[in-house]
Amino acid sequence: MVKAYLRYEQEAVFGLVVSPSCGSICFDQSGRSILTGALERLLVWDVRKGTLLQQLSPQPAGAGYSQGGAGAASAAGSVHDAVPAVADVTAICPSPADATQVAAGYTDGTVRVWNMVDGTCRTSLAGHRSGVAVVRYNAAGALLASGGRDADIVVWDVAGEVGLVRLRGHRDQVTDLTFLEGSLVQHQSLLISCSKDAQIKVWDLALHHCIQTIAEPRGELWTLAVHPSLPRLVAAGTEPEVLVFQIRAERGRVVGVGQGAERALSVRFDGPGKVLACQSAGKAIELFRVRTPGEAIRQAKRRRRRQVEKGKGKGGTGEGGVEEEAEGGGEGVGEGGEGGERRDGGAEVTVEGADEFASMFTIRLKHRVRAIAFAPKAAGAGGAGGRGGGKGGAEPSLALALHNNSVEIHTIHADSSTRAASLQSAGHRSDVRSLALSSDGSLLLSVSKGSAKVWNPVTGACLSSFDSGYGLCCLFAPGDRYAISGTQSGDLEVFSVASAERTALIQAAHDKAVWAMAPLADNTGFATASADGCVKFWEYQMQLLGTDSDKDALAAGRGEKHLTVVNTRTLKMSDDVLSLAFSPDGRYIALSLLDSTIKVFFVDSLRFFLSLYGHKLPAICLDISSDSQLAVSGSADKSVKIWGLDFGDCHRSLFAHQDSVMCVKFVPRTHYFFSCGKDRRVRYWDADKFQLLLTLEGHHAEVWSLAISPLGDFLVSGSHDRSIRRWQRTDEPFFLEEEREKQLEAMFEARAVALPNEGRRPEGGEDEEGGEGAEASMGGGGAVGELGGVGGAARGTQETVWAADSIIEAVELASMEEARMTPFIKDPSDPNSLLPSFQPNVLLLGHSPAGFVLRALASVKPSELEQALLVLPFTVALRILHFAPHWLHHPLPQLEFAARALVSLVRIHHSQLIATPTARPLLAAVHTLLRVSLKDAVATVGCNLAAISHIKSLLASSQASMDGGDATGMAEKVREIRERLAKGRNAVIAEKLHRSKAEKRKRRAEKKTVLKK
Repeated sequence: MVKAYLRYEQEAVFGLVVSPSCGSICFDQSGRSILTGALERLLVWDVRKGTLLQQLSPQPAGAGYSQGGAGAASAAGSVHDAVPAVADVTAICPSPADATQVAAGYTDGTVRVWNMVDGTCRTSLAGHRSGVAVVRYNAAGALLASGGRDADIVVWDVAGEVGLVRLRGHRDQVTDLTFLEGSLVQHQSLLISCSKDAQIKVWDLALHHCIQTIAEPRGELWTLAVHPSLPRLVAAGTEPEVLVFQIRAERGRVVGVGQGAERALSVRFDGPGKVLACQSAGKAIELFRVRTPGEAIRQAKRRRRRQVEKGKGKGGTGEGGVEEEAEGGGEGVGEGGEGGERRDGGAEVTVEGADEFASMFTIRLKHRVRAIAFAPKAAGAGGAGGRGGGKGGAEPSLALALHNNSVEIHTIHADSSTRAASLQSAGHRSDVRSLALSSDGSLLLSVSKGSAKVWNPVTGACLSSFDSGYGLCCLFAPGDRYAISGTQSGDLEVFSVASAERTALIQAAHDKAVWAMAPLADNTGFATASADGCVKFWEYQMQLLGTDSDKDALAAGRGEKHLTVVNTRTLKMSDDVLSLAFSPDGRYIALSLLDSTIKVFFVDSLRFFLSLYGHKLPAICLDISSDSQLAVSGSADKSVKIWGLDFGDCHRSLFAHQDSVMCVKFVPRTHYFFSCGKDRRVRYWDADKFQLLLTLEGHHAEVWSLAISPLGDFLVSGSHDRSIRRWQRTDEPFFLEEEREKQLEAMFEARAVALPNEGRRPEGGEDEEGGEGAEASMGGGGAVGELGGVGGAARGTQETVWAADSIIEAVELASMEEARMTPFIKDPSDPNSLLPSFQPNVLLLGHSPAGFVLRALASVKPSELEQALLVLPFTVALRILHFAPHWLHHPLPQLEFAARALVSLVRIHHSQLIATPTARPLLAAVHTLLRVSLKDAVATVGCNLAAISHIKSLLASSQASMDGGDATGMAEKVREIRERLAKGRNAVIAEKLHRSKAEKRKRRAEKKTVLKK
């Protein structure tokens, strides 16, 4: 009988604020939230409260797939290596038009557009063959540009979810992009890019061409930024200088103005353009004040006077005066170039880069900076802001993403900065070295360098945090009120979970690092293993603790009791002890030594029992099953060995990981166990059948530790990427043979996707000579030259292969239905006139054959349509053209989509279509019908645009009249309305008075009548 297993899937990820792989952070439009990239997730944080608002995460690829069989263990990585891990977030950009929309680039070359409110992915755009380095929106939010490490730039239509053009011209990674629009460039639509090839390129998006190239031979260029209002562009790179360019209105060209004196990885202007921040490669942020044009002219005059005076003092014209410090401005931003020339009293004044920027101050931090971002104009740090920032106005706020998994928000003053907020409590500052779960699985303890934290493993919330040494191992004491940690310096630390403080410190518990600790079977204490070759047994004791002022209370036994530990026994070994484990029945203790052996001793007498040989390198970790029958060890030789504790024989040696195995854990009350290693994977094994069951993908760096709940329903893993992941056991069963077949199919599909992409331009370089890839047939195989080239925007993915398969199935089904309908047609001139005896195929869902094919095409994402059509064979494309006249004979809601699909098919198969005689009548019919339909659609769109323009003009005139164009008339109208309202109120009041008087008279008359009677 085939055995079924239950699947484990990733349920939660926590412990991260910002990952080093993400090169950008950003605020939302309100400035109250900040977005950071945390490995594969995009996180939205509340700046004021420091809480996590939303997690934007794609579906993990390959997380929790299974693989097994008799020979699976010997080739554990063969199938797995074909399945890529989840991609990291590398770039973030919020939409300027939609406050809920944000775009993110990933290391797999995709760009995803997210909704920050509900956490849904609006669209996924695949265009780059390698990681995306930068994404930028234009001012209207309709276009999105992405630059990749493959040296390409792809421009996307966000609303249409399609790629418009691929711009080729750079010879190395594109590092930054910015749109240039408006009156500065005569309302052209330009895109400026910089690259590691030391070039700045200006692209005309209407012509799809590079119209200017600026070569900077002194080194790579990493960043650029355009001033919000002035015609200035700044760029920086590997050289210790900031380049300043002037943007000229004619043809949007940029001209060099000057260079700076500080090296920068990123340059950014604040919202009003008053402050320029330069992020260095180290731990400093240098800030410059942007002078107004009048201040720049005065500074240029002073600089010119100093040059003249210095030349007179030397008896000639001086050189090098350009590099002197500017008066009142600190260090200059650069030396002279071709700047704006202005005349003053007949003298010609040249404004240079050093004249337009004045150094303010430098923000120095304790850790390296990964990215910077200014808050929007109207927002400060968490909504708080003062007055200042140069000549007045709201003080700008600057967010800094640090390399130690934290974010700081600084408020910029005139001469200093203050830290207004920080995001750091939700994660460790370094990698997670060890994990431990409480007895009921409700608490999770993690230790790292400098801190220990207690988490809720279900929600991922950090409950408490402790300052500690470099923790290497940890556990919960019985009752889960205290936690114990062993450090690299050999100390033991005891923490109170309730009070979040350290209650005891056992200094020099070992002479060297404490590598491992394990609780005794009777829970009366624990044992520690150290690099000093000693295994020490410790006993729990409650001790009265207090200050010197509490001596009387302590003497009377009224002090507060806290847990401490006392050493009871010591087992000295001949070599370093790397790991230890107790058998659940309390009989044995197993130790792994640096000499690659595992020794088993009796716990009560510490007498030697067994020695387990077999590992070629030291065993780093080991564990014993709940029934005390099996032991499993993981070694630096990449293998896992399963041992029998009755005779010490090795049941099986499994090649488990592609690198060292760091931790192994048995699932309670089973012979299943998990292993993790430096190859970033967590694997699930059956120790009885020696089979690999699951490979859990998700971590992006070495996995150091594992912790399994007492019921085995979930697993927690900690990694060098500073993330903690919880893997939940589901109710979904799986079978090894079926899963192996699924993985082989995934390998073949991935290979089918990779083959068309392999024929394209190699990453980071130019097109191969004479190479004609798949994009050439789409009309986009432009060669890379001095002016650049263009190509198809999208690339093939696994989704496009699936979309092509669905289209082929729909065409085959429609063709079969059409052939079945032929004998039932009444009138040959009307294919829809069918005999009543005909029974349509229910698989067509009530559609005609042509309608069913159109439905299949419409179900494909717009961003994947061209690549899906590219995969179709010519016979299928010919059948689609056969159905096209049926679509165009009637008004079609999907006219734009159908026209795009038909034009793409003709482009792809143009040479074969013109050479096929049967295709010519189809092409002629489609051409005639499509032209008529598109003319009608264009007329409708034109009418709507004219109506919208007329409504806008009416609204504008109405607004102008309300703003003062007819102020007298409006005032008179308002006065008339008020008088009318006042008259109405007076009439109502008079009527009420009349009614009340009449009622009074009536009551008096009634009283008189009663008195008379």
